[in-house]
Amino acid sequence: MRALFSADSSAKKPPNYYDRLFAYVSAKGESFRELLLFVLVGCAGVLAFHRATLLSGLDIVQSDTADSRLIIFLLEHWHRVFAGNAGWASPSMFYPLQGILGHSDMLSGMGVLFSGFRTLGLDLFQAANATLVLLSILSYLSAYWLLRRVLKIGCMGSVVGAAFFAFSYPKFAQLPHLQLRFDFFQPLALGMIVPLWLETGAMRTREIAGRLTAFGLLVSLGANTTFYHTWFFVFFVCTSGGVALAFPVLRTRLAARLREGWRGLWIPISICGLALLPFLSLYLPKLKPSAERNWQNTIPYIPHISDYFWVGPEHLLWGTLQFNSAAGVFGAIEHRLGIGFAASVVLLLGWMWGVWHLIAALRGRSQARTGREDLFAAILVGSLVVTALTVRWGSFYPWQVIYQLVPGASAMIAVGRWAITLMLPVSVLFAVGADWIQDALKERARLGKGIIVVVGLLVGLEQAGRIPASYSAEVATRYHEELVRAIPDTCQAFLLAPPPQPEDAFISRERFDEAGYLASNPDVARSWRGSAWDHYRQFGYREGRSFNASAAATRQIENFHYQVSAMIASAMSGKPTVNGASGFMPAGYPLSNLYATDVSQRLAAWLSTSCLVSKRLSASDLSAPSRHSLSLGFRPPPVSDSIPLAPGITQSMPSGASGIVYFVDSMGPAANPFSRKTIQLKASESFGVAGWAIDRPNNSPASGVELVLDRKTYRITYGMPRADVAESLKEPADRKSTRLNSSHLGI
Repeated sequence: MRALFSADSSAKKPPNYYDRLFAYVSAKGESFRELLLFVLVGCAGVLAFHRATLLSGLDIVQSDTADSRLIIFLLEHWHRVFAGNAGWASPSMFYPLQGILGHSDMLSGMGVLFSGFRTLGLDLFQAANATLVLLSILSYLSAYWLLRRVLKIGCMGSVVGAAFFAFSYPKFAQLPHLQLRFDFFQPLALGMIVPLWLETGAMRTREIAGRLTAFGLLVSLGANTTFYHTWFFVFFVCTSGGVALAFPVLRTRLAARLREGWRGLWIPISICGLALLPFLSLYLPKLKPSAERNWQNTIPYIPHISDYFWVGPEHLLWGTLQFNSAAGVFGAIEHRLGIGFAASVVLLLGWMWGVWHLIAALRGRSQARTGREDLFAAILVGSLVVTALTVRWGSFYPWQVIYQLVPGASAMIAVGRWAITLMLPVSVLFAVGADWIQDALKERARLGKGIIVVVGLLVGLEQAGRIPASYSAEVATRYHEELVRAIPDTCQAFLLAPPPQPEDAFISRERFDEAGYLASNPDVARSWRGSAWDHYRQFGYREGRSFNASAAATRQIENFHYQVSAMIASAMSGKPTVNGASGFMPAGYPLSNLYATDVSQRLAAWLSTSCLVSKRLSASDLSAPSRHSLSLGFRPPPVSDSIPLAPGITQSMPSGASGIVYFVDSMGPAANPFSRKTIQLKASESFGVAGWAIDRPNNSPASGVELVLDRKTYRITYGMPRADVAESLKEPADRKSTRLNSSHLGI
């Protein structure tokens, strides 16, 4: 009995799950460690890249309030399309024009993801944030798939390369352009065609047709979403393919694939042609130079070689260095193309190796047998060729040849965005480099992994940046809901415009400042043959032209703010708006300038049945901090303490005294406060004061600047650069003397 009892007790003993788990992990140790590394690095990258958004519960939009709202409007358009409430090619802007989606990126791929989050109950801005986070995850996953599964690179190298592709600094700097986060199709598309060169054995026609079809569908998805990424990717693939023909092994395999698969080529051509029909129907009529997009307007956006080393003043490690100043850089965000010093050294070494390997192949000295090194060299040299074409070499612009000859190139103005697609071949370089280190030090594995970790951490830190601008989804939703309430229920369509401004009154000939008018309106100075007074009298007054360069720049920003605010209000209310903003304006659209004094007459001529909603707006109201932004440390600058200086010192200083030139752009919601006798401000709220001051004789920022309000003197601090003022005042080439002075004062 005891023996039976003892045996039964042993049989019924519960299993030790910890031992089983340990045994499983030991058996699957390598796979488990690979998965753990992949997940940890991915989570760290996503959190660093979208830290404000994630830590605020999707409330903080890591962007300014300008272009991001245009993209969010277009994404909401797709949500309405999928709900059956709108035609796919006709967003509710520029009413009553139809088919005007082709004036911007289509964003259909992003629209699918965005609409899914909207269906889950997120508002417009939260859904946009969730879409961006998901796109970052997809970029990381797709790059890892390419490197690990297709190119057969080791785990550490694949993780390093995938993280670089998804979270590099040029992509972080371009977060205000939300559509540029859609890049995960690039590694997937490249992974579809790379085996055509790498596979040593024969391929069936079905496999070749399937791979080419998948490649074409992914490219079509990109084209129907974001044009820049797709065009540059296709151009890069074609360039690298041309370089690959210089290698005998790759040339032989390509010829073999053509022999094996030519009978099935009609399948990818037919399917991809159908997938591209929406894109072609929208953009073929518009892929030509326009007033906004021509060669002269493209030149300022063509990067210098130095831009590929410039990371911008918001860079975490190098942003405080003098060469990173954004002063005087036109379209600064489009020139922040640097990837850091360590990453740049690796890239230059990779390019040198690729050129050396190509030269060896041309001389018949290449020792490659499998074609992997040849293909890798073709990818690197192809990226070098495209980079060389997209930079300016003194007064020589190689891009002009591409602009004139290659279809679609003339529709792109921000040529520097090639740097984002460049991250794909660079990620391959980093992955292969890490694999090479591990292979070279395989007998000292810990040393090899240590080198990869140290270099990876340094390169990773070089991709980190500060968040230059942000706003709250909660505040933005309330802001636009207030606009919706201002639209009369009886309106079938509406135009949102600012109320008449006191400074817009007609100025007599005696008070007319000809020099100031021409300086503030350089387009008039360039093209108008008559006198400045004649232009003002015939056109300038009706167009709401300014007499101050800084005020003109501020008005241009506010004009765009009105347009996109109306568009978001239209998306939320379901009422179409005559307002509109896009990459280039529709022909004949007369309401691009909402500050024109005859805006009501223009509206009546355009659409007599619409309502004119006149409301004073300020972009600063939209940027007000929310409970999330305050808890995350995104506070306005602290209230300045009153300093013991003689009251009235700034008040009594005349403009230009002692060579000091200054101007106050705005005070709270009031623009151009110098033109007003009184300004009403709320005593219970803080408000911003923005302007500029420079010391012309010393070519430097004016020192010791104070502002006197109600006989209290406040010190002003320097903040955001002001390239517009530097351009207007014709500062020297470095343009580092003109900056925005900003202080939040509690009165």
